[in-house]
Amino acid sequence: MIESENFNKLMYMKSDFQVVKIENNQMFLNVGNKNSCGSCAANKSCGTGVLARYFDHFNTIAYPLRPGVKEGDLISLEISNKTLFLRAFALYIAPLLVVFIALFVMQIFEFIESIQILVSIFILLATFITLRISTK
Repeated sequence: MIESENFNKLMYMKSDFQVVKIENNQMFLNVGNKNSCGSCAANKSCGTGVLARYFDHFNTIAYPLRPGVKEGDLISLEISNKTLFLRAFALYIAPLLVVFIALFVMQIFEFIESIQILVSIFILLATFITLRISTK
């Protein structure tokens, strides 16, 4: 049997972040893991390294300022596994489900293939924009 304290720890994902900037009652946290990509000899030609450099500006998130936190501090944040999986579902699975449902409906009403493709792209983009707006 799992002890209740250890079981509760399994229900959360904990991660450490570095505070890179504080501005307007928000702290900006570095969420990227630069240790692995910077240490490899193939960093300059590796696809992962190239993508990591290209999307480096997306590795910072804003979070409400906590009392006593200053730039350079390492802080720990926790997120419940349930919340993590729901957000991952909303980001990765839900847009695809919406597109598949739209394709199914268009197939029933015998839309031509080019219209199906255009509508699917539009729906996918609209879903991502809606997710972006709803998670701010």
